[in-house]
Amino acid sequence: MSFVRSVRFWFSLAVAVISAAVADPLLEAASNAGAFGHGSYTDHSNLDVLPALAIGLVALAIHIGLRINVNVDADRETMKERLRRWDSALRSRAATLLPLTFATQLLVLYSMETIEQVVVAGHPLGGLVWLGAPAVIALAVHALMCVVAFFVATAVMHELAWATLRVVKIIRAILTRNDAVTVIVRRLLVVVRKQLAPELSTAGGRAPPSYAR
Repeated sequence: MSFVRSVRFWFSLAVAVISAAVADPLLEAASNAGAFGHGSYTDHSNLDVLPALAIGLVALAIHIGLRINVNVDADRETMKERLRRWDSALRSRAATLLPLTFATQLLVLYSMETIEQVVVAGHPLGGLVWLGAPAVIALAVHALMCVVAFFVATAVMHELAWATLRVVKIIRAILTRNDAVTVIVRRLLVVVRKQLAPELSTAGGRAPPSYAR
């Protein structure tokens, strides 16, 4: 099912980008502080972190949007059950999704660091500078961050999707009650008009506009 694959894709992408954006500055900070000796492991810049986080949050929002899309018109229990099934599906496929997510994370890390190096230094610095630390340590930290982010995300995604879904349903309910909203707006306009220009309420002559009656 293409829809299911899309949901998993955006979930994995969100976890990969956010994991890379969180682990990278931590490793670079440790490298710049001399924790890994005198080797040059970083470009001494974190210019790429905020853009990467923004992209990760966008992917997360798309994932949530896809999850709630089929639930908007369902009843409360059906919505909850469908969201629980998404959570279970993600956890049950962790053995498949985690390696793909980690590979995506490394690709994201390489891309964001290479772009940053071109912006800061005018050219890629080459080698394994993009890892931000000795290769073994960097890979271990990024793998750990990937696993932690994956399972934290699966744990909180249900609540995020449920809260978003409730907000969407409330907004839809308000927008579909045009008559009630119109009456409320008109009454508010009358109150505001009386407060701002009370003399108009008792003055004769031209009647107030129809929207304020």
